[in-house]
Amino acid sequence: MSPAWSNWRGNVSCNPKSIVEPSSNEDLKKVLAMARTEKMKVKVVGSGHSWSEAACTDGVLVSLKRLNRVIELDRERGTVTVEPGITLNSLNQYLDQHGMALENLGAITKQTISGAIAMATHGTGDKNGSLASAVVELELMKASGEVVRYQQDNPTFYGVCVNLGALGIITKLTLRCVPTFFLRDIQQPMLTDLLRKEIDTLVKENDHFQFFEFPHTSRSYWFKFNKMDEPVTPMPLWRQFLDDLSRTISREGNGIGDWITRTFPFTIPLIFRVAFFTNLRGLNRWDKSFKILAFENINFTYSELEYAIPRSAAIKALEQIHQMIKNQGFRINLPISVRFASSEEHWLSPLYQRESVYISLNLSGSDFKVIENYHREAEQILILKRSLKRPDFF
Repeated sequence: MSPAWSNWRGNVSCNPKSIVEPSSNEDLKKVLAMARTEKMKVKVVGSGHSWSEAACTDGVLVSLKRLNRVIELDRERGTVTVEPGITLNSLNQYLDQHGMALENLGAITKQTISGAIAMATHGTGDKNGSLASAVVELELMKASGEVVRYQQDNPTFYGVCVNLGALGIITKLTLRCVPTFFLRDIQQPMLTDLLRKEIDTLVKENDHFQFFEFPHTSRSYWFKFNKMDEPVTPMPLWRQFLDDLSRTISREGNGIGDWITRTFPFTIPLIFRVAFFTNLRGLNRWDKSFKILAFENINFTYSELEYAIPRSAAIKALEQIHQMIKNQGFRINLPISVRFASSEEHWLSPLYQRESVYISLNLSGSDFKVIENYHREAEQILILKRSLKRPDFF
């Protein structure tokens, strides 16, 4: 019987002929040689933290989780070289122990570094592209077992970083890193109409800016993360305690709120309004960059559809999505997330040569038919941009 594999959400599963966990390049070459002999397809999976079917196969599924070492940290060059299976969380911890950090991160750090790069994982910020923007060199093993090195001066470098796992197996990555830095995190609720009028200013004036719009209400919640240039002292112990307590309550509250809204959908508008008014004072804290940029205060699974569209189209698209939710009678129990990113040169990136806004449509629950219908209707709105729309690969 073939082994079963499923992603973190459980909405995607498959039965590969075999699942292998190589621990060296030689192991990888043997796997590829076997696959060539038996004429089987090979797919690579990182941590499985994706909503897409990119890793599914009925052939050989290669897990990179045992290829997870840091190979070298070069402080003078400001680079770190790693194996493909190290998770962003583990890399963040390693860099922090050595007084370094990645300059930009997405909201989740459970992914492997190679998966995050190959799928153009992104954070938010007017001057930030995807995580692939940090790559200065990589090595890729082709189906033949040959390992090819690509550097930024290679004409095809920008064609292989964001590769969706379709061009080979990444075996080594060298990334830019910077000395440890702190970010101030300011959060505040705001009426959606007022926020939309200020979007351009808020994006330009902050290192990292994003916001949530809450369906069934006229309310939003924004986040501003900015680098602290002055000497930074750790938050007082009492502030750290209150911050940890607040995050714990918030995480548990998120889980309780998720259960209530899934079980009793008619409570969604009320729950959103309660969340808005209990957070009127917002939040003002600071910490090391990787502890601020990663938004992992969630203890439940959910589904997501995300598109990158031109910034000029963002407000109109959001208005149409809210109207569609109302017209279709959907009960959406998670906010619509809006993030921003600069253009970059990676050929398959949704950010290729275009500043974009990412609109992320989230919904929890186990009724995948409802989720599929919601995402299909929303996608039709975003696809109206035609050549301008670009789906996020996650």
